[in-house]
Amino acid sequence: MMIDHLTPPRTRPPSPRPLYWVCQAAGWSVFGGYVTISYLFSTGGRWTGKDIFNIVLFTMMVCPLLTHGLRSMFWRRGWIGLLSRRLLPRLATVVVLSAVTLVALTATGLFLLHGPPWLPPFAMASMTVGYSTALSGWIYIYFAVHASRRHHEMRAAMHEAQLQALTAQLNPHFLFNCLNSIRALIMERPAQAASMVTGLADLLRYSLAADRRQTVPLAEELAVVDDYISLERMRFEDRLRTEWTVAPAALTARLPPMLVQTLVENAVKHGIADSKAGGSVSLRATVEGERLEIEVTNTGAFKAPTDGNGRGLRNAAERLRLIYGVSASLNVRASGGGTVASLSLPLETPT
Repeated sequence: MMIDHLTPPRTRPPSPRPLYWVCQAAGWSVFGGYVTISYLFSTGGRWTGKDIFNIVLFTMMVCPLLTHGLRSMFWRRGWIGLLSRRLLPRLATVVVLSAVTLVALTATGLFLLHGPPWLPPFAMASMTVGYSTALSGWIYIYFAVHASRRHHEMRAAMHEAQLQALTAQLNPHFLFNCLNSIRALIMERPAQAASMVTGLADLLRYSLAADRRQTVPLAEELAVVDDYISLERMRFEDRLRTEWTVAPAALTARLPPMLVQTLVENAVKHGIADSKAGGSVSLRATVEGERLEIEVTNTGAFKAPTDGNGRGLRNAAERLRLIYGVSASLNVRASGGGTVASLSLPLETPT
């Protein structure tokens, strides 16, 4: 499914930056120099001040004003952000009409300066090609710069969403509980306390590095999940029971880091912590066709997300949207008295 704007959003153009005006002046000055040299070459060095004035007027004053007006039109008509298949025909029409207008104005100016005859058809065609090329270059550069800026903004937004997700995933309650457990074990079981410190350090190191990698192999993610479960088992002891069922083909599949950990942590938090008798958390990962399917099930009753909880799952869903668009899904539902979180991703394996 491809998302498109049936009715493009119309907005006012942003205030031009100083660099925009510098590029306008530099670009059209270079084009004006090219036109002037071509003119001198075509006339064998015979030139008049009126002709040079006409060239300067159009290439260094009229053209910058025209392109600045086009910039405003692109924003006000909602052309910024259109897909290529809808944008290119519009831009091609603008280039042709603008070039023909400039040639007509240039020919009129020369006619007023020198009188008849009008410019020959070959000269007018040559000027049309020249103006079309210059305008096409200007439009290409403008949209390329804008697309690059939007790409960087989207990357920044993605990284911010990932950092927010990590904040929600390794929540303070989990860290405080681990530290309290470590403190209680230091005197009684120092070896177990040291092991717990090592597992917590590995988990923190992985989470801090997660925003620098878009995807990791499932095997690497499961190793971190095992560290997390080991830490939680020291707190819950026999109340926490786990079962992993992972197809060998799924181990090399890639997915966003800390994603499975979020689902498992949510299962422990809502399926085990609130129950005096404890419960079980199971994880199943399979490859079905060209998709990676993961299910995390806990024996706790399903609780619909509210403003006070479910932040980790919402952030996980937002990360999926930023990376995969509509190609991935995350659903949480009640099932047989328990809760199931289902994750479906496009299959991505090492090449």
